[in-house]
Amino acid sequence: MSDALADIADLQPHHQSELRAFQSIWRSWAPTARSIAISLVALRDGDTAWLQWATVRYLPNPIHNERMKSASLDVEGICLRRIVSDLPNDALCLDHLFEGAVQDERGEQYRLPKWAGQSMTVFFYRDHPPQSGPTQSRSPTLWISARRPQPPNEPTLQDLEHAVRVLDTPYDGLQDLLNDFGLSSDRLRADTCTIEIVLGQPAETILARSKIDKEKLHALVMASQLADPRKLKIGARLPSGQGLWDRVSVSGDSLSWTPEGDFQSAVTALSIPNAGHCQVLPSYDNHFISRWWIVDSSKRWTARATFLGSYDGDFGKLRTQLLNPTVRGHEFERVVTLLLELLGFNCIYLGDVSALQDAPDIYCETPSGRIGLIECAVTVLAASEKMSKLQQRAERFRSALKEAGLPHVEVLPILLTRQPRVELNPFAGDCVRFGVLLGGHDHIEELSAQLGLPSDPEALYQRAADSLKTLPSEQDH
Repeated sequence: MSDALADIADLQPHHQSELRAFQSIWRSWAPTARSIAISLVALRDGDTAWLQWATVRYLPNPIHNERMKSASLDVEGICLRRIVSDLPNDALCLDHLFEGAVQDERGEQYRLPKWAGQSMTVFFYRDHPPQSGPTQSRSPTLWISARRPQPPNEPTLQDLEHAVRVLDTPYDGLQDLLNDFGLSSDRLRADTCTIEIVLGQPAETILARSKIDKEKLHALVMASQLADPRKLKIGARLPSGQGLWDRVSVSGDSLSWTPEGDFQSAVTALSIPNAGHCQVLPSYDNHFISRWWIVDSSKRWTARATFLGSYDGDFGKLRTQLLNPTVRGHEFERVVTLLLELLGFNCIYLGDVSALQDAPDIYCETPSGRIGLIECAVTVLAASEKMSKLQQRAERFRSALKEAGLPHVEVLPILLTRQPRVELNPFAGDCVRFGVLLGGHDHIEELSAQLGLPSDPEALYQRAADSLKTLPSEQDH
């Protein structure tokens, strides 16, 4: 890997800055990757061809899955490639990624389109790809994008839907085909072409094998075999009284590392007297990796959790209600309210108050007074109508706050559904236009997984607000 990567000449200063920020962590984490997986789709129109979308993932382990082996398919003007390789592999010329090109092992290049008066744009998503929701573990992601020289040709795409059904290896339409190559069909219709580079973590805390026992934190850390333990640090944050925290850390080279499959592993033995929970914060080469809570299963986090735990020991009944698709309407709204209460929010449930049907279903507030207005819906088929109504309710509340002398209070409108994340991605433009966050089944699942664990409602609120801010606008993507 080159130590001095050339800047892309036609980038604006802000995009140059984003590129350099990503390259800083790329230089640290990419050398720990043991394999790379590239999925790409390129379009041909006569003699013209351009890269429409490529996802490049750096992985800390070799790929053994037979379904993930390299593959290629050319049909009716569309080229699909899945390139899977151990690293290092000089034939892939990975430095070319930063110049807007992906190269396969045969030397064939697939480039983003360049045309007069247009420059490439660069967005660095510091925590996770924008199409994924908030998570406790980082996957730093770079998007290098360029405008398409012409809009998507819908008749051609419709013809492709039929063409792939008569192949010797048939697919049930474009979505099935693209899924097989790890891509999404909405990327074909985007008017922006993009190279997405996703970095895997050099090391990670394995929660299932970590515990607090006899006032010791035993956090199991799995790291790439190429990771240097001297660059690894495991930090911990633990309560020491009402609103007070102790903070400790241990260097990776002070731990005893042993080979474990495709990784190397080590276990901490940090002393944490009287702490029923602590937050583990590993980092590599001064770049933060993740932030997970580990708890002493014999102790409860809050009085609320202790109360509910006396009736629902492992919160399994509540999780079932939250994730059961047959739980709808007011019952769904009530269990969402209960979930938020247990995560530390103060809530008012209004969904079944007939005299207040003009109000959002749920009002929730963080301890510092940041407010979420939540509207629940089982499914969203036409998001703009529901978002427009919720936006009006939020603006009405903001005006009331201003009149009450509270213009500084933050208000975040949220539309919560039971749909999976992949079905909500097409509404990203509506979210930006109306200023409304759209949540789905995946987000409910992530929140329900935190039941019984230490929860920081301020951090949850901030991640939600940040995820709305980082959504690509309709003009950008």
